Parts: sequence; structure tokens; C-alpha cells
Amino acid sequence: MAPKTIRNYGDKSVGARTTRIGRDKRETVGLSKRLASMTVRQIRQRKSAKLRSDSQECHENAASMSGRTLRWDYSGISLADTRTTGNQAPANDRKESDMGASAGDSDNLANTHVNCTEAGILQSIYNSIKELQTETRIESRRARIATKKLQGSVRKVAKSCMEIEAKLCSMEDRIVAVEEDMDTLKEQSAARDGQMTDVMWKMEDLENRQRRNNLRFLGRKQYTRHIWLTF
Repeated sequence: MAPKTIRNYGDKSVGARTTRIGRDKRETVGLSKRLASMTVRQIRQRKSAKLRSDSQECHENAASMSGRTLRWDYSGISLADTRTTGNQAPANDRKESDMGASAGDSDNLANTHVNCTEAGILQSIYNSIKELQTETRIESRRARIATKKLQGSVRKVAKSCMEIEAKLCSMEDRIVAVEEDMDTLKEQSAARDGQMTDVMWKMEDLENRQRRNNLRFLGRKQYTRHIWLTF
């Protein structure tokens, strides 16, 4: 009976590797979208956690791929092959080469995944910086517009205050003139009060004189030196 050869199921490894690469790409795209709304500190923490999980996953994948290679290699060996020492040595050589190739592919895949993750994180950070710069420019433009409007309002208020100040100055001048007129009127009123006092005193004196004299004159009027006499 001819000895069986050990087959390397590379097609399954390639398919699994392609599926894993596609999944890693989708995870990278999703991570980039999530990182767009995260701070720098959160991005660093997320990056460290992702790198640790990726390294652990790569080691687990390498170990599982090595285990599968051993199982596949030993599952294809028959009892006759194990008894034949001449055919067992090449099988072991192929087994070791397959294990080395699988481990190398796992390491390359891990490095590629880490590089892709770092590139995605850097791209997301770059996009975040660009968005922050754009928002900063927009806010600066809005602040300049608001500052100009505020300056215009301040100018209008200052102009109104100057107009009010001018009106107050004119009103003060008018008040001073009115106060001067009031002083003149007060002096005139005091003088007239004195005159009225004199007149009232004279009227009272005249009435007292008439009472003291108690004279009645009858007849025609004749003007004398000081008074009118009636005969």
C-alpha cells in the first residue's frame, strides 16, 4: 500500500484570513467613525485597549492555526506511514514547515492589522483636527461679526449720550437764566410789598384822622390849599 502524503489545507487558511481581513476593515471603518466624536485622551485609551486586544487575538489565532496544522498533519497519516521510518521524516519536515509558515502568516497578519488600526486612528485624529479647525474658524467669524455689531451699538449709545448731554447743558443754561429772572422778580416783589405796606399805613392813618376830626361839611365844593371843602 502506497504511503499517503500530508496535504496542507492552505485554501482554508486563505479564506479564513480573507474573512478576518474584511472584518478588520469593517471594524477599522466603524472605529474611525466613533473616534471622530472622541477626545484625544479617549482616543489614546481606546488605542491602547485596541492594541492589547489585537495582540491577544493575534496570539490566539496563531496558536489555533498551529493547532489546526498539527491536527491536519497527523490526521492524514495512516498506520503504515507511522511504521515506515523513511516516509515519516519528510512528513515531519513538511509539518514543521507548515507550522512555521502559519506562524509567520499570523505575525504578518497581526502587524498588518496593527498598522491598519494605527493608520485609521491617525486618519480619524487628522479628520477631527480639521473639523475643529473649521469650527474654530466659523466661531471666530461669528465672534468678529458679533463684535462689530456690539461696537456699532456702543457707538449709537455714545452718540445718544452726547446728544442727551448737550440737551442737559442747554437746560442748565435755561435754568440759570430763569433763576436770575426769579431773583429779579423777588426783588421787585419785595419792593412792591414795601410800597403796599406804606399805602396801607397811610390809609389807616387817614381813617384815624377822620375819626378824630369827625367833621361834616355841607354846601358847594371849594378847593382850598390841601383839601376840598363843602359849604
